Amino acid sequence: MPSISAVRANLYLLLLVLSLNASNLFAQNNLKAQTVYDLINEGKVNLAMDKVNKLVESDEKYYLKGKLFRLMGKYDEAINSYRKLIKEDDFKDLANEELIDIYTHHKIDLGKAKSIISENKYEGFYLANVLTSPLSVQSKGRFEIPFDINNKYHPYLPSITGSINGVQSSLYFDTGANYLVMPVSFASTFNISYDSTHSNLGQQGYSTSKIFYSTIDSLYLSIDLLLVNVPVILLEEMNTELVVFGTNIIKQFKTTIDYPNNKFILTNDLKLIQNKSMNEISGKFEMPFFLAGDHYMFGQGTLNNKEVNMFFDTGLVVVGQVDDKIEQSWFAVTDSEIQNFKPDYELLSKSVTDLITSNITLKFANHVNNNAIFSTSGEREFIFEDIKCDLLISHGILSKYKWTIDFERMVYLFE
Repeated sequence: MPSISAVRANLYLLLLVLSLNASNLFAQNNLKAQTVYDLINEGKVNLAMDKVNKLVESDEKYYLKGKLFRLMGKYDEAINSYRKLIKEDDFKDLANEELIDIYTHHKIDLGKAKSIISENKYEGFYLANVLTSPLSVQSKGRFEIPFDINNKYHPYLPSITGSINGVQSSLYFDTGANYLVMPVSFASTFNISYDSTHSNLGQQGYSTSKIFYSTIDSLYLSIDLLLVNVPVILLEEMNTELVVFGTNIIKQFKTTIDYPNNKFILTNDLKLIQNKSMNEISGKFEMPFFLAGDHYMFGQGTLNNKEVNMFFDTGLVVVGQVDDKIEQSWFAVTDSEIQNFKPDYELLSKSVTDLITSNITLKFANHVNNNAIFSTSGEREFIFEDIKCDLLISHGILSKYKWTIDFERMVYLFE
């Protein structure tokens, strides 16, 4: 029979082995979790989900899985994953912030968004706290809305003629915006009230501006397409004094931006959407996208056969002269990033408003675009919600296509 001291020694060794194994598993899990963060940063969402499923059960796994579901537009699955969090720690707060985003912008359930804010005593400046009623589309069907081809900005920025609170206005389309965006000086024109004592700071183009939130009672995108209780972002400083409608407006529909035929096609009738004969574009030219935050739409493509993560920004317009012809930039890229595709490229004399011709090939959705014309952003990186964006795809290349955005399936189609 072994002595008590021998039993204690064996027990100690067993506990030590178990402790080392647990430490090793913890270290391995941390390493795997870091891989997931890295993949999210690179925009490789599906691969990140494969990796996160292999993590041991933990609050970090539930948070990361919820984040990935949210990027994929699977909001119910994201909510269920966030609800599995147990500890009151940083992951809980991160999950709550993303739940507020989901309920405010995607599920459009202001009551639940406000409950999370009040129950956790969050003091941030939240759009949900400003809104009293949810955004709602009052019309149902398939709506063809022509571009205003007589608008002076038409070759560079598609616009339609609509009305805000009964006042007619040109409305310019920009996926780099969320709801309606306009200079704060326009508020009186459209009978928009706002609290000037409550503001936040936001990014608009290359500048930062004080912003105010409010709501528009009625927004007509056409004579028979009405939205009510539409959030509006009022900027103290705006690069161009225009009224812009963005991703969160078109997200209420299956949306086609038919650039060659100068029109929008907005459909919110489920029977029409499911009718295959009504599909605007062949699935041959389909590509998945994911949605970060409330409106940042990303997709994967290649630049000179190197995989790139791209933010599709219709409001990014850089115009210049190339060989005695007015051209537009296809995409914006940082000085350092372009070196990955064409080493030793001469950029020293280039500004953000210059156009650069090249023999670079841009591919997305099975379309090949040779001899890219592009612009640079200097050394400023494009990072949206911790996701690195290699390229900002701009109006110059998007305007060559008929482009459908299917938010239900989270796919783009280009023709």
